[in-house]
Order: sequence, then structure tokens, then C-alpha cells
Amino acid sequence: MAQHDYVIANQSGAAFRADLNNALAAVVSQNSGAAEPSTTYAYMSWADTTNGLFKIRNAANSGWITLYQLDGEWSTIALENGSESAPSLYFKSSGTDTGIYSPGANRVAITTGGVQRVNFNGSNEVVFNGNGVDCDFRVEGSTKPICSE
Repeated sequence: MAQHDYVIANQSGAAFRADLNNALAAVVSQNSGAAEPSTTYAYMSWADTTNGLFKIRNAANSGWITLYQLDGEWSTIALENGSESAPSLYFKSSGTDTGIYSPGANRVAITTGGVQRVNFNGSNEVVFNGNGVDCDFRVEGSTKPICSE
């Protein structure tokens, strides 16, 4: 475990070599440590050994983004909500506009080509969308038609 400020001071040969070796040790250990590095940079990585999390510094260098657990287990994965045109979980070979996102609280939707196709909303229904026509499919017992325009 090593951390470094990544500033190599103007110093004698032996001290310079030690400082450089410490900087390289921080790089290869992902700045691992029980506390966050005292000097931070945008997009800097940190292996938070206290909480067992791997983090990356945000673009503004104002906070940490947790990427995953250091033990390789995934108890939870937090994603942004995303949108129809930019889902939070997308499929690489299908383009960034095809995947899964959350259009609101207690809702999950599937989008393809930037168009919502299925919406599991919080009111016990699943809405299928085919070219602008919504079809309500209800899992609970209902006397309403399965599909209506």
C-alpha cells in the first residue's frame, strides 16, 4: 500500500530515486490505503482498503466515484437513471442507445434504438410500446382487455 503526491522534488540523487520509487509504488498499488490520498487529481484511482472499495476521482476533482468492491463480490451496483436515448446499462455491440434505464422512481424500462419498448412502472403494470401504440399487459387479475389502442 502506497500513496504519493506525484510531485518529485528537486533533491539529491538518492533522495530523488527514493521519491520516484515511492511514486511508482503508489501507481502500481492504485494509491491503496486506509484513508484517501492527501493530494488528489481528476480521474485518479484509489483502492480504499478501509471500506474494501475501488474508487476513481470525478472530473471536477471534488469527490470519489465507487466503481466496485475490492473482493470481487457485487452486493450492489449503483447506476445513474439514464434515459431512452442514453440508458445507464447499454449493450456495446448494439450502440449506446439500447439497454436498460430508470425513467423514474420505482420504474425500470428497456430501450432499443433510443425508443422505450417496455416500461415496468410502479403501478403493477407493464407497458409495451410498439411504434407509439401502448399495450398494457397486467400480471395481476384484471378484467380489462390485454391490449387496447
